[in-house]
Amino acid sequence: RTAVIQTESQRLLNDLEKTTHFLYKTPFFIFSKLGDWIFGQPSKNLHDAVELVSVVIEKEKESRKCKEKVNALSYYLERLKQYRHKKVNSADFAEFVQNVINWIGDSLTFKAKRPNSLAEIFKLPYKDPLRQQVEKALKESLADARRKLAEIDRHKAKAVSGARAKIRYALLYSFSCCVGSVCSFLFIAVAVYLGIAYIVRDCEPMTAVNYNKEIERKQQAYVRLKKAPPDPALIEEAKKEGYYTRAFEEILSILSAYSEWPASVDGHGSERGGLLAHSLRVLNYMLENANGGFSPKELAVCALAHDLGKILSYYNDGTRWEKTGLYHDVISGSILKEVDLSEFDQQTRYRVVLCVSHHHSPAELPLNVPEGTNQLLQLLIKCDAMAAAEEKKLQEKASKVSSDTHMQTTIS
Repeated sequence: RTAVIQTESQRLLNDLEKTTHFLYKTPFFIFSKLGDWIFGQPSKNLHDAVELVSVVIEKEKESRKCKEKVNALSYYLERLKQYRHKKVNSADFAEFVQNVINWIGDSLTFKAKRPNSLAEIFKLPYKDPLRQQVEKALKESLADARRKLAEIDRHKAKAVSGARAKIRYALLYSFSCCVGSVCSFLFIAVAVYLGIAYIVRDCEPMTAVNYNKEIERKQQAYVRLKKAPPDPALIEEAKKEGYYTRAFEEILSILSAYSEWPASVDGHGSERGGLLAHSLRVLNYMLENANGGFSPKELAVCALAHDLGKILSYYNDGTRWEKTGLYHDVISGSILKEVDLSEFDQQTRYRVVLCVSHHHSPAELPLNVPEGTNQLLQLLIKCDAMAAAEEKKLQEKASKVSSDTHMQTTIS
């Protein structure tokens, strides 16, 4: 049985050998070495496990000797009880008793020196005083041996538990380094990707035509609007009049990039560049008709951004401008949310976005809105209508002049 069944120390040595091979003899050794460099732990834990295994081996040797002693004492006590009623005529019982008391547990030595002494004592009557003295000595020795065996087993179990814990800690530190390395690599890769995406974010702009195709295919799209340097004269005028902000310049650069876009397909400002002209005209009307309560910077951003969504609501099929079917006021608000409005407080940002998003659907404005939102919205609607009316008059006048010129040419 002892040859077939592995001892605890053998199982620990096998586990220790497999763990060491996995951590330092396979490609995983990179993370184990990294753990040694950062924590100094995997190799230290394995070294501590080796020391604990040596303790287990020593305790197993002591346990085997103690078990042999317990088994021998139990055997002789049992034999002593078998000769309960037998008597032996022997003259020197004291010598035999002393031999047994001196021997207690060393069965091999005793059997080699005095093979017949114990047999003589076994033949004494069960209630004989000398026999009872031998039995008492054997029982006390057996109790001491069992206590010592229990103590050895406790120390061995503690060493086994500690060794297995050290092996687990070595694996844990190595796997922690593995997970940390993978997460660090992914974090760096994502950071590099986002950095590159931020640097080249305007290199591949998506126009309204591409946006329309994307909507038809996926029902959802992320749009990267183009930007172009705005007219320096407009920037200088904004700084001079006191309504310049970074948001104003960013919105103006978007409108400048789409300078060919009309303000409508077949209504006011339908000529080339009508969208930019209409936005500037609304800006002038809002600055002129504001009754106080709003800063010129807020009015300028609201006026310029109110029709930004038309960049995605209109597209040119090659011959004429067409509508994509998207509500441009809602898209204008979505674009404005991505503009840098950090120069305004939170309440002003929320008010401007709400006005731009609902200037064609004021009835859908939420109830809990910042103070002055309804007034700013009504001002935007009023100035938008005034700008559209002026543009229609200009178009009618231009159309009439063109018709008169054509008629005079025909008469001539």
